[in-house]
Amino acid sequence: MNLLPSTSNLPVPAGGRRGFAGCRADFPVCPGTGLSSPVVLGLPRAAAGSLETGDTKVAVTGGQECPPYAEDAVGQTFQSASERDFRVPCSGPRPAPHLPFETGDTKVAVTGGQECPPYAGGARARRPGRQGGFSLLELLGVMLVALLLALAVTPSLINQLDRLAKQQESATLTTLCDGLRDYVLTARRMPAAATVHADIAAQIGWETRTVQTNNRGNPRIFMVDPALRIGTNTPGTLPYVQGRYGAPTVAAVRVLFVSTMGADLPNVIAGPSTNATTVFNLLWNAADNGTMPVGWIWGGDWPNLQLQRLNLTPLFTQVVLNNNTPRIGRFSIDDTNSHVVLPSHPFSAFYLARTALGLHSDAGALQAMQVVQEPISLTNRAGYSLFPSYVYENGLWRGRLFMDIPPPRHAGHDLQAAYEIFMSGPPNLYKSGGANQTSVSWSMYLYMSNYVNWANANFPASGASKTSVRNAQSTLAAQVGVYCNKKATAN
Repeated sequence: MNLLPSTSNLPVPAGGRRGFAGCRADFPVCPGTGLSSPVVLGLPRAAAGSLETGDTKVAVTGGQECPPYAEDAVGQTFQSASERDFRVPCSGPRPAPHLPFETGDTKVAVTGGQECPPYAGGARARRPGRQGGFSLLELLGVMLVALLLALAVTPSLINQLDRLAKQQESATLTTLCDGLRDYVLTARRMPAAATVHADIAAQIGWETRTVQTNNRGNPRIFMVDPALRIGTNTPGTLPYVQGRYGAPTVAAVRVLFVSTMGADLPNVIAGPSTNATTVFNLLWNAADNGTMPVGWIWGGDWPNLQLQRLNLTPLFTQVVLNNNTPRIGRFSIDDTNSHVVLPSHPFSAFYLARTALGLHSDAGALQAMQVVQEPISLTNRAGYSLFPSYVYENGLWRGRLFMDIPPPRHAGHDLQAAYEIFMSGPPNLYKSGGANQTSVSWSMYLYMSNYVNWANANFPASGASKTSVRNAQSTLAAQVGVYCNKKATAN
């Protein structure tokens, strides 16, 4: 049935569409609307006229046909042709169900006018639309900005992390070298490359694998100076284990730890073969600024190379034991129950610092215990050290040379005083040779001993005693000349 007269003959405003007409009880399509059975949803009250802030846009979708609208709807303007907004007058307030919009619904404004009829059961609810989110373009923009910031910050962050890693590795290598030094002094042993990582780990309380590799999984290579000599031991015959008679010679006890925080180490470092001396010396003398040394031809990531040097030569102290009596004194090393007679006169050997040296009488009685100290370095220039020297005389061990005087000689005590002044005075740091106070005084002792023997033989013009005293005199003159041939003035 028709609810109201048709208004299809009403004029259509510009940009808009005519009013709905011909609504019937069977809800046919409203003529001229282009919509299938529209339903107007939401009926807030507002004054007639153009759309204003606060007007409600509602969806028109399936359901019954709208009735014709009052005459005063004619001539009302549309707000937007694209959104198809217009006003539908209804008489009387009548709220209608609010159904959410969805894509494709036509939006209209509902304001004052006649009351709209009930809506058909065919009007269906819509899923809620997106409320206040970001569009895809906005999200892409945010992601692009974040990417640009990450690209700008990442290199600086990586460089900072690399610097921290290098500092940490440098500190770790220092700890390993300190651990090796303590191990050598404690165990009286210089380890071989095959066991050095495990020996250091046991000394400092770490796991062996943390000594063998750094935080980036790269191996730490232990290198020994090919020129190393500890008695008869060479790098290929390590370990060296200190014995009772020590080592007659010590030279170039230098080791290197090599690590990298970047690319793999060159193969020549782990296996130098015939280039061992060149490789070791270039690494030992390399600058610490990451610059490849001149003469290095094996490549490598030098800016990320980590080197830690350790010179163990100063840990060995020369000990001189002499005998100046027919009865020969005895000595022990780290075990006073195992003492031996001096094997030669004088006897000289190198022992590690902290070694316990026992001085025994010729009958074996312990007379004194001395802990071997590290040599005292007196200058940053050519190494200069004071070495302990002891003499067994008249059944006693003494810490200084003391001449046996039968019969008494008038200048003996004066000579002793001169010796003590010479030995206790400061060394000549500007000497040009390898002589030192100990070697000069020892040459003096040998000269005077041979002189006494020559005198006791009534000063023969030739023979063994005369030859010995001349040789001793030449040695003494050479020692004094080397030690005193440069004026001791500050540079």
